[in-house]
Amino acid sequence: MIHGFVMSGMKYDFDFGGMTEDNSLFHIVNRIRKNSSVLEFGCANGRMTRYLKENLNCDVRAIEINADAAQHAASFAKELLIADVEELSWLEHFDGYEFDYLTFADVLEHLKDPKIILSEAKKLLSSEGSILISIPNIAHNSIIMNLIDDEFDYQEIGLLDKTHIRFFTYKSLLS
Repeated sequence: MIHGFVMSGMKYDFDFGGMTEDNSLFHIVNRIRKNSSVLEFGCANGRMTRYLKENLNCDVRAIEINADAAQHAASFAKELLIADVEELSWLEHFDGYEFDYLTFADVLEHLKDPKIILSEAKKLLSSEGSILISIPNIAHNSIIMNLIDDEFDYQEIGLLDKTHIRFFTYKSLLS
């Protein structure tokens, strides 16, 4: 079931990949127990959604801002809400649910105030639930080397994705 409508365009349309330790999604899915309930924030085309459903038999509900990407993910999610995470409509929509996991895979760097979103999202966690996050690390050696060469060039995707409005290091994420 899909709810809502937003804009189109499929920027993050790529396969789940080889499930190697170099992939941040590898680290997220390896922390999720089989048969769990998951609310996936920013599911994109559903690559992780599909893995959770087909490999871990999880009950996955998802939120995605991009309507085209959501269409691809919809067949893997029990329910998919097309919405802007920052508008908080998902909080009312999923009121009464208790999830074992909330996932934010490369989402927080796109938000104006990720602390508010995380604080509100915690309301949907079961008493033993966990929030799983991946973010690009602005302290990555490739960024540092480019800075030494006086380069800081935004890109279509990756660490310096031009839609990133927040940058984090390990320490800044914890604060």
